[in-house]
Amino acid sequence: MSVWAIGDPHLSFASSKPMDVFGPVWQNHAQVMAANWRELVRPADTVIIPGDISWGINLAEAGPDLAFLAALPGYKLLGRGNHDYWWTSLSKLRQLCRQQGWDRLDFLQNNAFRCENYIICYTRGWLLPGDKAFGPADLKIYQRELIRLSLSLKEGLLLQQTDPTLQLVMATHYPPLAPDGEDTPFTDQLQAAGVSLCLYGHAHGAAGRRSFSGLKQGIRYINVAGDQLGFRPLCLDKTAADLNLC
Repeated sequence: MSVWAIGDPHLSFASSKPMDVFGPVWQNHAQVMAANWRELVRPADTVIIPGDISWGINLAEAGPDLAFLAALPGYKLLGRGNHDYWWTSLSKLRQLCRQQGWDRLDFLQNNAFRCENYIICYTRGWLLPGDKAFGPADLKIYQRELIRLSLSLKEGLLLQQTDPTLQLVMATHYPPLAPDGEDTPFTDQLQAAGVSLCLYGHAHGAAGRRSFSGLKQGIRYINVAGDQLGFRPLCLDKTAADLNLC
């Protein structure tokens, strides 16, 4: 059994949001991702999806997108992205999954999951204060996501106490550090907790290629946004040398 990751599917089966306006790599991207997914992922595997899952503005619009993911092989762990306006409380999301029979979907928020040799934690993250688009309204969200990170890491560390050999992995939607690798309060928490792998998305195209990817202070950072992976899920057992990013 393996653990995989792919972010930013940006699905829109019930809303009109074609992604191919952002370049040819996005043409029929949902179908390309599904074909690659079925080729690689087995039913017993787990797939982490760190945000920007659906363009739906509510659960009714997001429903067909969630059903699409539910039908793919593997157990899916979904995290919230900045465009996931449909995201509500965990109780409502899990209730919907029970009603629809989507027993292979679950959600990352203030919690942690053990998957094989990994413990998966999550925060959405947010724009960093050094970003030119960061404004006064962003500060409250930024601080809240730091709290969510702390809560998730606390749960992850409790799980790790049961087996210290488990690898602590942080998934986040926004890149947690600047493109030049400058540390932030997010990375400070990751280092203090002993996280060894950080998966993030959000940054696409040229911005994605400029985002920091590599090893820094014992943590490997990888951009797993769908377009950066050619819409092929990435196996966590892969090393940086094995990656063939587009």
